[in-house]
Amino acid sequence: MLSRGGAGSPPSTEPAAGRPEEAELYRPLTINFGSLALPPTLRLLQRWNESLGDSETFYGLFGFYLQTGGFRYANTPCDAVVFGSTGMDGIHFALLTDFGRSADLEQAPVICVSPMEFDDPSTVIARNLREFLSYGEQDWALFYNVFADERQWRSFQEKSAREQAESQWRRSDEEESRLGALRKQFLAEAGLSAMADGWTNLQAVRLERAERRSIPTTDSLGVIEPAEPGWNGTLPPLGRDTSPDESELEPWLRQAPRHARLAAIRLLQHHGLSPALAALLADELQALGLGEDALRLLFE
Repeated sequence: MLSRGGAGSPPSTEPAAGRPEEAELYRPLTINFGSLALPPTLRLLQRWNESLGDSETFYGLFGFYLQTGGFRYANTPCDAVVFGSTGMDGIHFALLTDFGRSADLEQAPVICVSPMEFDDPSTVIARNLREFLSYGEQDWALFYNVFADERQWRSFQEKSAREQAESQWRRSDEEESRLGALRKQFLAEAGLSAMADGWTNLQAVRLERAERRSIPTTDSLGVIEPAEPGWNGTLPPLGRDTSPDESELEPWLRQAPRHARLAAIRLLQHHGLSPALAALLADELQALGLGEDALRLLFE
């Protein structure tokens, strides 16, 4: 049985740690990425972060602080590789591997995890990291707010623009000009174009995700693992107010098809895990050949 605090293989993008203190230093990064390579676009972001030498300027350009290790919440999906956080309410961004199906992180979908949104903490917001970086500052609020329709979204934008113009904390014209120039420089270097309509793009992304799911879950991620024939579609009773009976869950996991087991793991993690249940699910992930996901699940 896996235990909390296990270690995986060092990420291919970092030098091997030779001393125990070095191993401990790299451990969060090791567990976050596992054997997956840092994608080229994330490497570019790292270079910009280092070149700017100022996390606040980086935030002004991209809407998040770079986080590549050690930043996880209990309901951060275990198949998600975190790369950034907003610095408020625990909101963070990650690349979703879909339980190993997106091994190339450059092509992995981007999710926003809002830990305090207990009913639906994780949502898909972009098809990949490059698309995510094409959203403009005016679109960032789409990631972690819920709008009933486009009209409500446009109204929110107008109100926010008015409040920003009147705020004593608004940026100076000089700072706006500087950030605008840096933004254009980054887009040119990355070979990206600014997104014309964030709302329309996000709706298309979420519709595509819904159509790809073999099993929907109470969050909006679901599971895209192909469904196996002959399954009756029944999941164990799971919910925020429903604690599964481990003695019943374990035999269910043994007989359920792979895609159903993955859906159950996603659902259970979404609603929070006891240490015993976390250990049970980590063992299940290990049995499914997803040892790196198991380590993320247990990481503290």
